[in-house]
Amino acid sequence: MSYEVNAGNNKVIKTADTYFVNSGKKQNTDKSETITFSLKDSAGKEITHQYTLKPNEYMVDFVIGANGANQLFTNNTINLLWQTEIPQVEKTLSYERQQTNFCYLNGSKYDFVRLGSGGNEKFEKGVNWISFNPQFFVSTLIAKNKFQSAEVNWVTPADSLRIIAQTTANCKLTVAANTTTIPMQLYYGPNDYKLLKPMVTKWNK
Repeated sequence: MSYEVNAGNNKVIKTADTYFVNSGKKQNTDKSETITFSLKDSAGKEITHQYTLKPNEYMVDFVIGANGANQLFTNNTINLLWQTEIPQVEKTLSYERQQTNFCYLNGSKYDFVRLGSGGNEKFEKGVNWISFNPQFFVSTLIAKNKFQSAEVNWVTPADSLRIIAQTTANCKLTVAANTTTIPMQLYYGPNDYKLLKPMVTKWNK
């Protein structure tokens, strides 16, 4: 996961290629743990990435914080890049591809698309969450205040690589203020109906 940041002197950096400093780990009263990574410059501008994980859960709370956002992000927008690679698990790759879906909630509209041999989906309005759902293991990205828009692409590489699909999601996040926090969540866990049902109910709110 990565996005671009204005670094001054017409220079742009990608967060995935930048070293963030570990600001420490915190034990919370609900037994969850929070770890924060920060990136600062000499002028006082700062970006933080905060991750919180609760015991025995597959959901990670992910919050982007920014101080000096008006200078850090062009047009008050974060262009978030989320890439995943879905590995082959079973013997028959073609069957696994048939069982893999791209799912999303766009406003109040839930839908899914079979991955097939490749595809593309564009969303011009607010997107609550996007998810890649193979047979056994799910990867989901949730924006608590919705993505402004998103474009999602996926390809199926050569069978010899034993990869179901390689996916790329470009999601726009609105930066509301010069000092701001943008709450999101990541779910990496089993494709289990009983486990996912209560979570999906929360995601849809």
